[in-house]
Amino acid sequence: MLTSDQKVILRELSLYTTFLAKALSPLAAPTFCELLLGGMLSGEGFVTQALLTIHYENFWNSYHHWVSQGKWRWRNLAHRLILLVSSKVPDGQTIPLILDDLTLERCSDKAPACRIHHQHSKKKNRCTYLLGQCWVFLAIPFHRPSDKVHTAIPVMAFPSPKSGNISKLKIAKAMLKSVRQSLQGRALRLLTDCWFMNHTMMQPALELGYEVIGHIPKNRALYALPVDALPPSPFKRKGRKRKGRSIQ
Repeated sequence: MLTSDQKVILRELSLYTTFLAKALSPLAAPTFCELLLGGMLSGEGFVTQALLTIHYENFWNSYHHWVSQGKWRWRNLAHRLILLVSSKVPDGQTIPLILDDLTLERCSDKAPACRIHHQHSKKKNRCTYLLGQCWVFLAIPFHRPSDKVHTAIPVMAFPSPKSGNISKLKIAKAMLKSVRQSLQGRALRLLTDCWFMNHTMMQPALELGYEVIGHIPKNRALYALPVDALPPSPFKRKGRKRKGRSIQ
């Protein structure tokens, strides 16, 4: 027989699962619920480990096919997750966000967006260069009401591609724009590390209404353009770009 605490947990879990499943079609909702519960029970985050912890109804390959080639939009699911997590922050208070990147080690280079990365943390039990996937995460931190422990829930994550012109800064800007569209009218505060603290990411974040907090390296200067600076020429010319008129 279930206790009162267990009944509360099951009721909250059913409400959260139903809220997230509304972002998907009725045919895809059962598959999503199975993978969601399997991922929470396994704690690994892999589809195979999630299926080994539950009694799945469909064929084994159908779950992998739904994740990779299914007709569903991850943006809609991320939008529902952002609304769910931000609902725990009282109205009128600023919603904090954490932006950071993480390298997940892989044994095979056949994994999507898998390449050689430099290990910036300089941990002694790891090599200087490692094979893995570089992910950009955006999380919402808060205090857990049960034990007042600081925790963070990732609401959006996207891997940095192996090739092309899409960088981590472009991925971060797209995430911030998507969160702003989901949380219109709410005050947002962004916390990030020194790698993202540059004009390419800070200026769009400030224009979207974010409060940016981060550490700026000593070798990076932030400055405004001169008032009498010449506009950039629409024609491409040889040599370096013009610095503008000198101030007399």
